[in-house]
Amino acid sequence: MKKIIAIIFSGLFLGCGCNKEELPSRILDNGVVIEKPYIWWNKEEEHDQSIKTIGHFYNGSFLCESHQNGISYLSLTNAKNGKISWKWNGYRNSNDLSIDFPYSYDRYLYILSGSPRTYCLDFNSGKEIWSKTWDKAIFYKSSGYKDEVYVLQDHADGVDEYPGFYILDLNTGVVKDKIIPMYKFKNKNVINEFGSIRGVQRIDTLNEIYYLISYTESIDSKSSYPRISLYNYSNKKWIFEYKPLITIDPGAQGSLCVVNNKIYHSLGNSIVCHDLWSGDSLWSQEFKGGFLFGEYMIDNGTLYCAAEGDGYYALDAETGAIKWKGERAPGTSSRMVVLNGVLYYINGGDGRLWALDAATGKTLWRLKSPDGYSFKREINVMPGDGERKGYVLTSTWHGACAYEAER
Repeated sequence: MKKIIAIIFSGLFLGCGCNKEELPSRILDNGVVIEKPYIWWNKEEEHDQSIKTIGHFYNGSFLCESHQNGISYLSLTNAKNGKISWKWNGYRNSNDLSIDFPYSYDRYLYILSGSPRTYCLDFNSGKEIWSKTWDKAIFYKSSGYKDEVYVLQDHADGVDEYPGFYILDLNTGVVKDKIIPMYKFKNKNVINEFGSIRGVQRIDTLNEIYYLISYTESIDSKSSYPRISLYNYSNKKWIFEYKPLITIDPGAQGSLCVVNNKIYHSLGNSIVCHDLWSGDSLWSQEFKGGFLFGEYMIDNGTLYCAAEGDGYYALDAETGAIKWKGERAPGTSSRMVVLNGVLYYINGGDGRLWALDAATGKTLWRLKSPDGYSFKREINVMPGDGERKGYVLTSTWHGACAYEAER
């Protein structure tokens, strides 16, 4: 059995909704922290309390989605002390707060619900600015660029045969345009549609605006081919259309990312990279596990990815070469976030908050949840402010909480 060394941390830690935490950090003899005092924990008495942190910040506060006593609401929580600035539950239907892909810019917060409704809130006050009701629940997720919102379709609507994406004015909710990429076949999937828009990213050059579109075309009820198309919006011309991301059906198609004129995707058990302006393949790297939950992220020329049941990897973003493989952990993973050379995530197998050294993959933390259950698969980081090195923000099944970052 590994020897456990107890290190006592001095200083006061702020508690919010509970007594302040005074437990010492315990460190294994290999240097891995397994207990660490939290800065604050918004603990609720009801076990059914569920708080979900969402990766959007405003003036040092972060967005939460909460459920308590059958009521769902959004709240803005201060990252330094856990105090809630505002709560909002002005949704029209109980299904409206199924929020996975909000978008924010400046003081505007856009919410795409699981119903046919969308909302825009004032991020400062939580008051509704505008709402919009569509003909039917046709959207999978949303993204955006500055004051544009991209609403991505799973289902075609109106007179259109194939799905596309809307461009909304974030300030008003007015539809500015709709773009539909190329489809060639009419094979229907399990939801009785020909395909689905999976990602949109705007690229601005000195004089022109482009939209890169990631989408799928159905092969049959269960399978689909992933495609990409690049559209010159300024000239209303396609640079390339219907480029394959991979030659076979890869299973789950993950998120779209463009860095340094390169397109990155997770596809099934692979990470793939394509040239932005031609759509041609540059490299691909296959793993033993998939990326349905953990996904990937890019920071300072390195791509970090979490292959489920396999391990955590760092790849050279230019070549796809593997730099290191981190400790293998069972189960799925939350998305990874990085701050000052440290990767943070919640592991689904053990329910712990992990931290890895981004340069080497060495495990630094495997923190237990303070409520004795597990952390939820939600995590954010916020840079330090002079009082702390930084803030690691996550959630237990009883409330949101914050820890001081490793660096």
